[in-house]
Amino acid sequence: MRCSIALMKDVEKRVIERGEISFRNAVFKSANQAYWKVLVSDESKKVRKDKLEFIRIRRIRLPPKSTVAPLSIIRHALGTAIDILSSELKKVEETREITHAIFYPIDDGEIERGDVVGVIKVYPVNVGNFDEREYIRAPEIKPNLEEIEANMVYRDGRDIVRNKINVREAWYSRWNLGEWRMLISEENMKLIPGNSRLIKVRNIEIPPNSIPVPLYGYRPPFGTVLDIYSPGRPRRIEERKIITHALFVPFEEAEIRKGDVLGVINVYSVAVGGIVESVTPFLAGSEMGNVIVRENGKLKRIEFEHRPFFFRRSAVGYFKPIISTETVKIRANIPERVMVEKIDVPAGTVIQPMSGKAHASGVVIDVEFEEQKFVEEDRVIDYAIVISPVDGEILRGDMIGVIMQYQISPLTYPELFVKRYG
Repeated sequence: MRCSIALMKDVEKRVIERGEISFRNAVFKSANQAYWKVLVSDESKKVRKDKLEFIRIRRIRLPPKSTVAPLSIIRHALGTAIDILSSELKKVEETREITHAIFYPIDDGEIERGDVVGVIKVYPVNVGNFDEREYIRAPEIKPNLEEIEANMVYRDGRDIVRNKINVREAWYSRWNLGEWRMLISEENMKLIPGNSRLIKVRNIEIPPNSIPVPLYGYRPPFGTVLDIYSPGRPRRIEERKIITHALFVPFEEAEIRKGDVLGVINVYSVAVGGIVESVTPFLAGSEMGNVIVRENGKLKRIEFEHRPFFFRRSAVGYFKPIISTETVKIRANIPERVMVEKIDVPAGTVIQPMSGKAHASGVVIDVEFEEQKFVEEDRVIDYAIVISPVDGEILRGDMIGVIMQYQISPLTYPELFVKRYG
C-alpha cells in the first residue's frame, strides 16, 4: 500500500516535509537479546507542565534491522520522553539517526544540557513477507554501546536532585515471558482535558531483571496512562522498583474514583535468573478493580476480578501502519481522537507502539477499540489518540504511526511454571 507521510524535517524552524511511502503489513522476528540507549539532552531548555517540547539530544546512530520503544518509568524529575525524532523517515532495515526527543513535562523547570531525559530499548529484528515467516531468522548485530557521563535528575521529596554519573549502556536477555498488572487508582480526582495528573495507584512491585511496558488500548474511555512513576532515584533494571503513581492524560472532563482501573502494564522478565522471584509475589490471590466502559453515551463501572495472568510472547510479530481516515486540526498539547483505518487485533495478541514513526503533527499515545474486549477475543482498532507539541493538521490518508503486534500464549497456572523452571 502507499500512504502519505508528514515529517518534521527541521525541528528548530518547524519545517514540515510531506511525501509518500510504500508500506506493507510486514512480519518480523526479534532477537533473544536487546539493548538500551540513553537519551541525553544536548541543550538547556525551560519547560512548563503539560507543554510538550522537542529536546535536542546527543545524536544516536541506530544500526539497520532494529526497532525502538521507550523504556517506561519516568526518568527525569520534570517529565518523560514519549517519542523520538529522526532527521528523516527510514525503514527498519536502514541506518537511522535520532536527533530529538519529544518530552512531556509534568512540572515547570529547566532541563540542563547533559540531563538524561529518557531511555529507549533497541530490538534487533529481521523483516520479511507473511509467506516467509517460517524462514525468518533473528539478526546478529554488534551495537555501539557506550559509557556516558550524564546527569540523573530525580526528586527527593520536594527537592530536585541532579547527580552526574557514568551511565553504561548494555545488552539484556529477553525471556519473552510476562504478566499483566492492573493500575488501580487509590484516590478520587477530577480531570480536565490536557491537564495530566500523577495519580496514586496501588503499589506494584517490579522485581529485579524485569521491564514494565504499558499495554495499548486497555484504559478508561476518557484518558490514558502515558507513563508510570517510581519515587526516588532512577533504578537499574537489575534493581527492585515500586510503582506508586501513574501519569494519566485525560481527553475529556471526567472523574477518577478510588478503585478505578487506569490501565494495564505488562511486566516482562528480561535477564537470566529471577523468574521465580518475578512470579511468586503475585500467586497468592486476585485483585478487584472497576473497569470503566461507555454504554449508550454514559460511563459505566463494572467490578472486575483480575487473577494472576502469566504469558509467553512470540518472538515473531507484525508491523501494522496506523492510517488516518479523516482530516483533523491538531491543537498543541491537547489530546485528539483521530479516526483510522480499521486494524484487526486477533484473539491472543497484544500490541505496542513503535517509536520514531510520529507524524509531524502528533504522536500516537494510545489506540481505541470499537468495543472493549478481553485479550482472548478478536478486537478492532478504529481510533488513535494523538498529541503534539505544535498546532498542525493530519490529513486523510496520512500514516500517523506504527504498531507492533505479538501473539501470546497464556500460562494459566503460573505455579506449575515455577515448579518446572524454578
